[in-house]
Amino acid sequence: MQISNLFGKQVFALYEGEIIGTIIDANFNASFNKVLSLKLFDMEENEFELKINNIKAIGECIILSNKTKLNIFLDRQKKSPMFKPVIDENANLFGKIIDCEIDEKGNVLYYLTDTQTQLSADNIYIRKNFVYYCTNKFVADNLKPRVKVNSLDNIKVNILQFENSKSYDNIVPSKLQYNTDTILGKVAKSNLFGVNNEIIIKANQVINEKTIEDATRHNRLNQLYFIAN
Repeated sequence: MQISNLFGKQVFALYEGEIIGTIIDANFNASFNKVLSLKLFDMEENEFELKINNIKAIGECIILSNKTKLNIFLDRQKKSPMFKPVIDENANLFGKIIDCEIDEKGNVLYYLTDTQTQLSADNIYIRKNFVYYCTNKFVADNLKPRVKVNSLDNIKVNILQFENSKSYDNIVPSKLQYNTDTILGKVAKSNLFGVNNEIIIKANQVINEKTIEDATRHNRLNQLYFIAN
């Protein structure tokens, strides 16, 4: 199955009889050859992590036996190859990774770019803004620039000082933004209204960038994920 088909699916817990939330992202292992878990959020925008081996069934929705199969999502700052451009060792461009094919255990069979190129997961190396595809073993530390410090006299140390009168409210990081690329092109299952009943999108319409902008402006982005099909 393709990982993009999981984005936007609702998660149902059989024992509690509840709709838990909506899948929005996938978490890979360090080698990027396996999907370990899926990220989802509920109606209150609480974020959870669902391990692949805790899923009871996957179809038009995802079924769990009970809510204990969920974990609180912890942002580990893991990198992801999804939606990044790909270059190879010969400076060829393969487009942007838009999907990956996985088996029932989450193993990545191959990645797929928007040029319909299939890439082996064993040759994927994630950089900051792109993916490097190389059949030989790639070690980034071998390319690290060597900086020689001739003297310590020219090194300046700046000490950060806080004034007691200043507020520290801005130290708290802001809430992470959702990856809206996962719902682009999907179809709305129902109407979505914004402030003062302004229509954001009608049922059976395709979600585009303007839809996402309008939903964000009206603070309806979480509802847009729920109705995306």
